[in-house]
Amino acid sequence: MSIDMWGGVPKLIEQLFPNAKIVIDCFHVMKAVNKDLNKLRRAVGISDIGSKYLFFSNRSNLNVEQIQRLAVTLKKSEWLRIAYEMKEEFREIYETHMTVNRF
Repeated sequence: MSIDMWGGVPKLIEQLFPNAKIVIDCFHVMKAVNKDLNKLRRAVGISDIGSKYLFFSNRSNLNVEQIQRLAVTLKKSEWLRIAYEMKEEFREIYETHMTVNRF
């Protein structure tokens, strides 16, 4: 069962459906990841116009000019670059169609 990760929803589902396999939906997970990435962006002083959009967007959705602006912005902070790369790698997990088989 795919659920919202906030509030008491997971506990309620566990009580009502004890045998359900709970999966947190990717929208809410990525929302939390982007929120923390944005906190880091602000903490390192990156406030260029449009930088927030560049960080929140999937790299695959950016055009060539935006990718170049993102690269310039990421050179300003090694921490931010690493966090952004981790965000993109994490997002890719949700885009894969592979499953884990039990033995």
